[in-house]
Amino acid sequence: MSISDLKKNRQASIEALNAEIEKHSRKSFDSEPDDRFWYPAVDKAGNGNAIIRFLPPVEGESIPFVRYWVHSFQGPTGIWIVNEMCPTTKGKQCPICALNRELWNSGDEAKRKQASKQKRKLNFVANIQVLKYSADKSQEGQVKLFRFGQKIWDKINEKMHPSVEGEKAVNPFDFWEGVPLTIKIRNVEGYRNYDMSEWGQIGALSKDDEYLDEVWKKEMPLQPFIADELFHTEAEIRTKLSNALGIMDGTKTMLDAIPSTESPFHDDKTIKNLQEARKARSAPAKEEPAVVADDEEMDEDYFKRLASE
Repeated sequence: MSISDLKKNRQASIEALNAEIEKHSRKSFDSEPDDRFWYPAVDKAGNGNAIIRFLPPVEGESIPFVRYWVHSFQGPTGIWIVNEMCPTTKGKQCPICALNRELWNSGDEAKRKQASKQKRKLNFVANIQVLKYSADKSQEGQVKLFRFGQKIWDKINEKMHPSVEGEKAVNPFDFWEGVPLTIKIRNVEGYRNYDMSEWGQIGALSKDDEYLDEVWKKEMPLQPFIADELFHTEAEIRTKLSNALGIMDGTKTMLDAIPSTESPFHDDKTIKNLQEARKARSAPAKEEPAVVADDEEMDEDYFKRLASE
């Protein structure tokens, strides 16, 4: 598909994008830095600024972003579950989410705190062009992947579906009638906050279609970030969760009460892994990987979502 085809088919792309946004409204990555991604820097006070432009989907993909959920937390054994891809991303049952629901519904405050600690975290990934970035001017003009959360997603959704009557709907991912986003990061109670980020003026990224074609060809496919092989089976997640929580063979817990859609929980492989976990319980705790704690949904929202899925 050529850049001229992309330009002609913008309406179809908008319809596909709107369908994807509506679907999400109703309803693993390594911890090491990936040079394909843009990681906005902040100063000592936790503040940062940049201007970016979201880009249209690459050839062969109809949606300019992917959405996925992950679990990252440390159990009482000191064992980490790091960026575990949540099966709810694919509409499947997740043992961690199921356990969290039971813990939350128990009404016990300690169990609710555990559920909150173990809840899934929402991530989006899209292609962007960095337009202005004083923290590292060498990145200006580069096409990067950008991982973001609920706050920026809400701004995209609001731009495409304005809540103010009479306000024009804009597709931020459009080359010709899109809009730049000024990222404003502020430290709010120890966490990164994007509330002050705001959209710029509607217009073309460039009037030169040859330049747009060059930018488009630098974009990266997004579907590999939610490929099936990145998701563990339900049985594998149950085993990892049991190891992290220190659940030993024969111990009756809420996890045992959660039915499996795949296979019995205490199979031979699982029991062996649980026995090996006894040794890991005495091992020193691993240092928590660096995680940007932004855009997390509130606990009540999280468990309401679980109840509806």
